[in-house]
Amino acid sequence: MFLVKDGKLLASLPLPIWGIISPLKMEELKEKIQQLDNTAQSLGMKWRAFVLLQTLPFTGLPSLRLTEKGLLDVKKQEFVPLIVDKIE
Repeated sequence: MFLVKDGKLLASLPLPIWGIISPLKMEELKEKIQQLDNTAQSLGMKWRAFVLLQTLPFTGLPSLRLTEKGLLDVKKQEFVPLIVDKIE
């Protein structure tokens, strides 16, 4: 993932493992993601860059999409609770 403006690299997060996974340690990864998000917001983006780019194209669960407001059931157009109180 790269953010470029006027030909200048502003922020980056290489994902060399299948284009979706970083070999960085969690703390380094967190810093890179935060830098991407902060830079994207400074350019006027309202969504968190990493969440948007990683979840919108994901087709493993075609009827569910992770959004800034929660997990959305696309077919029902309703949000799905992320915490289950009890399993029956």
